[in-house]
Amino acid sequence: MRILYIDVYPDKKVINYLKKIDKKLDILIIKSLLKYFKINFNKNKKYRYFLILLAAKAPFYIFSQLLKSILEKNNYRTNIRNCILDQIERENGELSTKYTSKKYIRKNIIKYLYKSIKLYSLIYFIKIYINHENINAAVLPQLDGYPYGGVSAYFISRDLYLGSWINAPGTWDGRPPLLFTIRKGYHNIHCPMKNDLYKLQKLSDKELDKKIYEIKSNYLNERIDWINLPNNEYSIKNQEVDHYKSLIDPTKKTAFVLLHHFTDQSRPRLTNTWFENYLDWLIETISFCKLNTNINWIFKNHPNSVLYPLKEYQNKFIYNLIKDNKFIFIDSTKIKFLQKEVSQIASIIVTCGGTCKLEYPALFGLPVISCIGRDSQYLYEGLSLVAKSQNEYKELIMQAQNLSITNEEIRYCKESLVYYHNKNFSQSSNNERLVFSKYYDPENRLVLRNF
Repeated sequence: MRILYIDVYPDKKVINYLKKIDKKLDILIIKSLLKYFKINFNKNKKYRYFLILLAAKAPFYIFSQLLKSILEKNNYRTNIRNCILDQIERENGELSTKYTSKKYIRKNIIKYLYKSIKLYSLIYFIKIYINHENINAAVLPQLDGYPYGGVSAYFISRDLYLGSWINAPGTWDGRPPLLFTIRKGYHNIHCPMKNDLYKLQKLSDKELDKKIYEIKSNYLNERIDWINLPNNEYSIKNQEVDHYKSLIDPTKKTAFVLLHHFTDQSRPRLTNTWFENYLDWLIETISFCKLNTNINWIFKNHPNSVLYPLKEYQNKFIYNLIKDNKFIFIDSTKIKFLQKEVSQIASIIVTCGGTCKLEYPALFGLPVISCIGRDSQYLYEGLSLVAKSQNEYKELIMQAQNLSITNEEIRYCKESLVYYHNKNFSQSSNNERLVFSKYYDPENRLVLRNF
């Protein structure tokens, strides 16, 4: 396998690992493309013709791609468009829906064209380079976001391999510092393969619950690194569990609708759904929830929303959308209201996707309504409350007060959550995982992992 490692700031540990697969590893530093040209032009004669040809053809390629992005309707063009649009919304702190996104692009056409030209220029360089060097895999720090989402889309359109990595999570020893997956198609390193679940299924209930107990302790004691805790100076007094219990009808069950980061690459993650982004999901969810008066509905934003700021008018729109329908809203960027607090009130959870669809069943035995998305497709076979269509989603919302979760589903969520936090749970020695092993996905395609 010939690999091109693409990054803004290359990591030496990543380079060392990848050289175990490809000793001739090629490295592309996105911020230093011109420097790359200069070095290779001066030091290696064989690249001179290559780089001159590259520069000469680039304007024609970029123009043709801009034209095709308007005329062609396929997954590749959609993914490129979503990559750019998501980035503009994040930078602007604004949101559009599937009904207003075209208008929003026209409003930001200069920025959209500028980012398109930059992205297609990068893809053009990669296209010429991988053909020249016979490269069949790219490793990126992430598969979504700008520009990585566009690069991922290009490699997938050519049926080439894509790789990414994460820092090893969890609390147990015996794992390499970086966990890699290289395979074809979009994938989420946090989603277990059948081989992983097969190993976990061998654990007794007692062994599995011991691992879940350790994970639950980390959640309850606020030792999960990626969850933002509100600064004390923003705390609001008396907004705790008892306060919210006093606001709801005790004769009804209570459902928590958990919101996402609205500008955190929502479009690629909602591939395979009927939504374009998380604002579409929220608007539809509210429209369905207000039809079901048998439930107390509480909406809670993500504690990390503060890291993805929206403009004030956009926040007010979301807040008013919830409040105008007489629903309770908890701002967990200002008060500490996490899994522990939610579990003391909730009978059921509603979300679009994400880890909470595993956390609440595994840790608290609560059923979770969710939607099938790009990542969720790896995590729905063992769950019955995953909507695969708009009609299914509406029906689940309308029947929320009658829904439950089976012991088999809870067990499945426990296994998946253990995998999420401790991916090489079955390994006893760090030295055993210094090499990449071969696996195969359900389509019998090669998967390389070092865990």
